[in-house]
Amino acid sequence: MKQKLASGAFSIVYIDTDNPDIVIKERIKPSRDSGYIERQKHGFDIIDMVRTSGYKCDVNLPTVVKITDNTIIEKRMPGREFDKRLYAVLSDKDKASTAKQMAGFLVALHSIGKMLPADRSRIASFGEKSRIKNADDIVTAFNGALPKKLVTRLYQAVENLNTNDISDEVHVMTHRDLRAQNMMYDAETKRLGVLDFELATIDNVYMDFVPGAPSSIGMTWGFIHRVIVEYNAIKNKKYPITINAAKVQDMLLYGVLHECARCINPDKKISNMDMELKVSQALSQIKHITGIDLTNENKTSKLKLAVAKIKEKCRQCIPHIIDNSRQ
Repeated sequence: MKQKLASGAFSIVYIDTDNPDIVIKERIKPSRDSGYIERQKHGFDIIDMVRTSGYKCDVNLPTVVKITDNTIIEKRMPGREFDKRLYAVLSDKDKASTAKQMAGFLVALHSIGKMLPADRSRIASFGEKSRIKNADDIVTAFNGALPKKLVTRLYQAVENLNTNDISDEVHVMTHRDLRAQNMMYDAETKRLGVLDFELATIDNVYMDFVPGAPSSIGMTWGFIHRVIVEYNAIKNKKYPITINAAKVQDMLLYGVLHECARCINPDKKISNMDMELKVSQALSQIKHITGIDLTNENKTSKLKLAVAKIKEKCRQCIPHIIDNSRQ
């Protein structure tokens, strides 16, 4: 008997209640996604190469049991989703350990196949399939609601990214979908697990530190930064890749704002209150993911907005009093 465990864009994951150590992935709409099974097979090929890479890789990886035309049967990975709440309660020793495990896994993954030179910056790919192409488009989408400090920090990030040498943004084998939903943590063994390799391919190495939807990674800057430090400290890498932490921070800032701006419908009028809510959400995500805290300025802008709303309401009810107060 099957019990639903989770669902994704292409499949539903079930537990086999008769055999709880087994999970079953079923395609949602086989006729509309004929490549799903092939992508899964490709993912398991990558996993096998990570296991045989010769590098120490302490993370748990998926093990396939059986593949059919519409289902993937895997051994169930122990633990629970490695989200920010779980990470927050770990001891400092365990936080350091998980970062070291992730760094080791990434070194093993990035060693598979060839390393190709960068042909463009990671920041350029954010606008490939989006109407939001640059920082100007982001600011325009928010219609002047972004705090001045954030706008300044955004343009500073873009300038840094555009003027930096992109030679470190080499193309290697990447997971491309590293986020909390695809990571597990086993409290008993204190080991991380990495899931869902179906999108793994040769891409910009920074993709594994700044995914396509940065707000979905679910990790704090504390963890991301620890992983970068541990990754850079590994000496026997096949390719001498060094990740620039400041660059990752700028990419994450731009990526979060780009993602938020992309969700604002330009054809739909948004109230000031709704726009302020979107700004607050963006600031909260930026603080959590990049470690950059600009929320205090937003509190000031909220107060100004509240006062303006009160004045506007009064102007509608008793305009002669408001008008006289200006004199």
